[in-house]
Amino acid sequence: MAIDDLLDEHEQSVRLQQWLRKNGGSILLGLLLGLGLLGALNWYQGHRARQGMAAADGYTAAVDAINAGSADAAAKVDAIGTPAYKALAMLHLARSQVAAGKSAEAIATLKKIDTKDTELRELTDVRLARLYTETGSAKQAISLLAPRKTPDALEALGDAYAADQQLEAARKSYSDALTHMDSASASRQVVELKLTQVGGTPVVKAEAP
Repeated sequence: MAIDDLLDEHEQSVRLQQWLRKNGGSILLGLLLGLGLLGALNWYQGHRARQGMAAADGYTAAVDAINAGSADAAAKVDAIGTPAYKALAMLHLARSQVAAGKSAEAIATLKKIDTKDTELRELTDVRLARLYTETGSAKQAISLLAPRKTPDALEALGDAYAADQQLEAARKSYSDALTHMDSASASRQVVELKLTQVGGTPVVKAEAP
């Protein structure tokens, strides 16, 4: 039988009081630290939430300025502190610059986008490559997109090869894009037409039984 089982209630009470006197300070400190950490965690979560709301507000203000053609639109985009929101706003700004015939400014905007998001990075690169091709810099577009394997990237790569008169490479890129596209994709007919224009023949997918 354990020693504690032989102690009566009085002895156990005395031992508990002695232990508390000896260790009560550290217990209280631990409780305070725990409460402090909990408070700090709640503050941090609230701080992040407030930052997120501020970033969203900054993004909305920037997009509104871009749509309105405001002179300070670019400054509002630069002022956005959250990378994801800033990248999205810069994509919007670049699109408006293209619409205004300012391709060089759009290229500069897209080149400044810094994001670790894979999908956002590819969207940026595809748009930048299309602008390179349209402005006579097809080789830069090819260099930028050569590693990409998604349908949009392969289509844009095919456009760059076609503009650079590398028709065999263009045919391959368009064909590869089609193999990754759903048969019901809205852009499939466009890619098939591009493939035909560079001397290729679209392969009709067999319907599943």
